[in-house]
Amino acid sequence: MDIPARYAEIARGTRAFAALNAARESDRMSHAYLLASPDDLLSVCVAVALACASACARGGCLTCPVCKRILSGRCGDVRVFGEEGLTTADADEAVALSLVTPGELDKRWSVVMMTDANEAAQNKLLKTLEEPPETDVFFVITRDRAAVLPTIASRCEELSPRLPEGALRRMEGGMSPYLDYALYAGGDSLTEFDELLGGAGVGDLTAAIRLVRAAGSGDVAGAAFALPSSREDAANVLKYVERILGDVIRAHAGMAPDTRGLYDMDELTKAYPLAALPEALSAVRRAVSRVPSGNMASVADALAITITEVTEKCRRL
Repeated sequence: MDIPARYAEIARGTRAFAALNAARESDRMSHAYLLASPDDLLSVCVAVALACASACARGGCLTCPVCKRILSGRCGDVRVFGEEGLTTADADEAVALSLVTPGELDKRWSVVMMTDANEAAQNKLLKTLEEPPETDVFFVITRDRAAVLPTIASRCEELSPRLPEGALRRMEGGMSPYLDYALYAGGDSLTEFDELLGGAGVGDLTAAIRLVRAAGSGDVAGAAFALPSSREDAANVLKYVERILGDVIRAHAGMAPDTRGLYDMDELTKAYPLAALPEALSAVRRAVSRVPSGNMASVADALAITITEVTEKCRRL
């Protein structure tokens, strides 16, 4: 896995990294850590940044040849397993490597992503986590602690990495044509920020903006059309609709967020009186609950009609 130095720098600013680095500097590190956070990319970056801090003569400068080799995924002693979902083959490889003396660094750092791990793959790691070599440190990464077997979790010290507030605002510069989308909608999660930066989810955010604008202007058909027929895409669009309407509430309270020019907040605060927003958000949440099994055309129509009617009614008051 190739970790941008900017991401590693952000990871270094987390409380989780500070706690791990303090343990490393005082020679009190555990053999295994469970990093449980919805932001699994941040968790991976915390683990890799710690490996840099351990291997680098300057404590993890992120710019020297050693750090660059680790961040680029080319160091054989810093490995990320399960990027596409942990398989039994991934688990077998992690276990096999733990039996070999590290070849480049003083320690081997194994980062095991269990976001989509099956039980068989997890079970293969049990003995290694119970009796690991002194030279190995394991990081078990999960978005949901409940998805990790209790026998795995009990063998690890647990931390929950979280982004420092405003950490992503420093990510300016010509990184991607989707930077504005990423900064607007991915500010609380490095994982979501990275996905948007690569273009994934941008279409869903754009559809959410169209839906909110159409419903606010009384265009029922346009609002309904903006909700995709795909259940997965519709769920993502509704997530962003809820985010946008929440920002409109904050704007009414004088805490308008930076929309990065993606839409006109003044337009939406006029279209959505404050009194209309609780019912509009309730309509969105009802739509979310119907997405898994409901008729998608019916879900879209009901949502568009409800939001349009409530906003028009409140504007007449």
